[in-house]
Parts: sequence; C-alpha cells; structure tokens
Amino acid sequence: MASIVALFLLTLSFGLLWRILTKIVDRSLPPGPPRVPLLGHLHLLGVLPHKSLSDLSSRYGPVMLLWFGFAPTLVVSSPDAAREVLCTQDLAFASRPNISITKYMFYNGKDLGWTSYGPYWRLMRKITTVELFTAKRLEESRMVRHTQVSKLIDFI
Repeated sequence: MASIVALFLLTLSFGLLWRILTKIVDRSLPPGPPRVPLLGHLHLLGVLPHKSLSDLSSRYGPVMLLWFGFAPTLVVSSPDAAREVLCTQDLAFASRPNISITKYMFYNGKDLGWTSYGPYWRLMRKITTVELFTAKRLEESRMVRHTQVSKLIDFI
C-alpha cells in the first residue's frame, strides 16, 4: 500500500513540476494548445495533418508554437506572417536545428546543408558557387551524375 501511495505522490509531483516549468518557459512564446509530456502535440496531427494544422491555426492564430516530441516548431499559416518570418526576420530563422546525428553523419555539422548560417556557411556557399557549380564543372561531372541517377533508378 505504501508503494502505491509513493508512486502516486511521485507522479503527482512530476506533473506539478512539469506544469510549473512549462508555464515559466511558455510566457514569451507564441500561443499553442496544451501539450502532452514527451509527445508534445503529435497526437493532434491526425491522418490529414494539413487539415489539423488549419483547424489549430483558426483557434490559436496565424503564428503558433507546436511541440513535436521535445522539438519546438513554429507554425506560420498566413501570408503576412510568412512574409514577416521569411523576409523581415530571415536571419533569426536562417540556421538549421542542432541535431545530434549531424555530428556523426555530416562532418560534425560542417556540411554545407547542415552548418549554421554565419561566416563559415557564406564561405562554403561562395566556394561551391565559384568552383563547383560553374557551367564547365557541371559539364565535366555530367557522366558521373548520369551514372549515379541510373544506379538509383535501377535500385528503386
């Protein structure tokens, strides 16, 4: 009986701690529906995610915050808000999220597709534009690309 009471109190204290911590963090964030611990808002997406997101945006506004597991995701669903995010605030949203798998698969996150926006990214972009994607280099690598695409199609 004592173990059941202890388990109940532990669960209750975890729930209260979760509630307090999420309230502190959520004060400065955009609105969103209440989330489930560990799952976030994954249970709200349903079979047709675009319909679910449309319904949520009509309830919580054109800019809302959804949590997919432990990853916060800003959902923008109006043209004006999208213009604000993509044009006016573009530098704030330019970097990719820091995912641990990039450390192992993409040269510690230094691959052009996974590095954060900054001086290194601009240098890599300049090098690839000037050295790799010129008409001459693309023509030189045409056979390699053709061979790789053929292998991919055969594999599929």
